[in-house]
Amino acid sequence: MLKALKEKYYQLPYRFRHGYKTLKRTTAFIQEFEYADKSTIQQMQFQRLQQIINFAWKINGYRELWETANFSPDKLKSIDDIQKIPFVTKELIRDNYKKFSVPKKWNVQYVSTGGSTGIPMGFYEKLENTHIENAFIYDIYKRVHPDFNIDEKSFTLRGKALKNIYESNPKGINLSSYNINESTVKEYTALIDKYKYRYLKAYPSSLYQVAKLMEDNHLSMQHHFEAIMLGSEPLFDFQKELIQRVFNAPIAHWYGHSEKAVLAANCEHSEKFHVYPQYGITEVVDKNGNRVKEGETGEIVGTSFWNFATPFIRYRTMDYAELGANKCFECGRNYQLFNKIEGREQDFVIDVQGNKITLTALIFAQHFICFGRIKQMQIKQREKGVISVLVVPTKDYNEKDSEELLSKIKTAATGGLSVKIKIVDSIKPSENGKIRFLDQKVNFSESLL
Repeated sequence: MLKALKEKYYQLPYRFRHGYKTLKRTTAFIQEFEYADKSTIQQMQFQRLQQIINFAWKINGYRELWETANFSPDKLKSIDDIQKIPFVTKELIRDNYKKFSVPKKWNVQYVSTGGSTGIPMGFYEKLENTHIENAFIYDIYKRVHPDFNIDEKSFTLRGKALKNIYESNPKGINLSSYNINESTVKEYTALIDKYKYRYLKAYPSSLYQVAKLMEDNHLSMQHHFEAIMLGSEPLFDFQKELIQRVFNAPIAHWYGHSEKAVLAANCEHSEKFHVYPQYGITEVVDKNGNRVKEGETGEIVGTSFWNFATPFIRYRTMDYAELGANKCFECGRNYQLFNKIEGREQDFVIDVQGNKITLTALIFAQHFICFGRIKQMQIKQREKGVISVLVVPTKDYNEKDSEELLSKIKTAATGGLSVKIKIVDSIKPSENGKIRFLDQKVNFSESLL
């Protein structure tokens, strides 16, 4: 009975559901500053920063941390003074989340992250933040498809395991991101041709699997998506190229995380990412905590404007990006840019000396002939200087392909890696349905940063 009522409720247009006013208010706020000049944006950000800092001063965890660094809200005279505030880390919030939270003041939910960085954690979030987040995500969708309708049904290829390979719900059809094979992909294409929803929302890794199987098995669809929305994972160039070749649709791709401290999305006119100034204050810092210059890569640090239940202030995300210009000349928005997002700390391979090697340098910047004979691939690392490359081969894969993998990876690592090739039947997704290209579980405190 309760399930049936819930389904009926979500069949209602968004404007009749709880939270619509929050969504509308947030959408108006986003649009107000979308093409504002830099000084107007900075003034808005400073006002929002003062608000969250004054509030957090009353929270025991933040007050104690700031007092040890001799910081108090009265020392925040300009937006640059945020650098006087000490960082918070995943470990600090994870181990002390109650000290850094005030959940009783609002209707909240407890959020737990899956630990893609190797550090699972939990925190509180205001329930209305779901609708605030929706406003930002819908804004991203409208960049690639201005006609986007929030009540329109879509296909979704992401999330936890389903009882069947697909499930219908009031928002459309969920396609299972588990057990993707030639048989299930044939069913997916039949469903897509039957229902003809205009949009597909997916994990990049899952959609890449589908696209690879479609191309390898000469499968096609009559229906063409008007837009594809990809999030929650890095989108590598080789994945994007294949997805665009198979589906021939514009792609919206964004960077974010469960803590909602930073949000960045691709520009509709370029490959660069816009960082939303309405979402929070974003910094990129080096290993010593100093801000990097344009063109340099560093760790993303976020200060959220929206979550007061567990505020995230100067939160070290363990994600890395190359800092771009502070204006997008292609579209005219005065947003900070990321030239590219390198990924999470666990998206780097660690060599025997403790140096980080990007997946781009190790794999994606090279041309591998053998990739045409590989269905799936994953790199596993459990200790510095040693990796295993799991390969799900096609029937045409041979020993020379393994030799090519070994040779080129070792050359890229300049002798700092021991590499083993393992032929497997399949690669199992994680509990949330993602297949990480790099399954990294090295203790980074033991490596050189």
